[in-house]
Amino acid sequence: MIKAQEKERNTIGQELHDNVNQILATSRLYLTSAVKTKVIKKDLIVESTGLLDDAIQEIRLLSKNQITPQGNLGLKELIQLLVNNLNQNASIYTRFEYEVATHPIKTELKLNIYRIIQEQINNILKHAEATHVSIRLISGNGYLTASVTDDGKGFNLKAKRKGIGITNMINRVESFNGELTITSNPGHGCTLLLKMPV
Repeated sequence: MIKAQEKERNTIGQELHDNVNQILATSRLYLTSAVKTKVIKKDLIVESTGLLDDAIQEIRLLSKNQITPQGNLGLKELIQLLVNNLNQNASIYTRFEYEVATHPIKTELKLNIYRIIQEQINNILKHAEATHVSIRLISGNGYLTASVTDDGKGFNLKAKRKGIGITNMINRVESFNGELTITSNPGHGCTLLLKMPV
């Protein structure tokens, strides 16, 4: 539990440093330039206002992601909430398939699967520039398999990663003796494949 809490803190710290901090720093730079001139530069103030709005939105999303989803919701309902959120982005078409047996999934496993898919969706929104996303969950032979595929710009898996999102996903999967595979190449989208024993 302590390790999980430390990972969550690291994630929050990374997002605040790499994302929100950069937005605020740019806004401060624009405002400083605006007040140093004899004539107020309205365009810089407008630009700064937009950046502050972006920072507020990022903090809201970050806060929302740290709230544990309602335990009384099933896995399908939890993922559907993510899909609904993704579909609010008009440039992305999302397809969601759910073919999982009706037997209950343990709460801890359910929440970890949810967090992994949530992290991947966040990655798609932030980096992929995708227009189509497919999310599929199926069960059989004692396993639950989930896949998240996008048609975005992809990335080089061998390149050094700045964030710790993928590492966190791998740690979550390994704690349940599962398997995680990520397939991607520049210009060819990305597929995350998750296989967890149930």
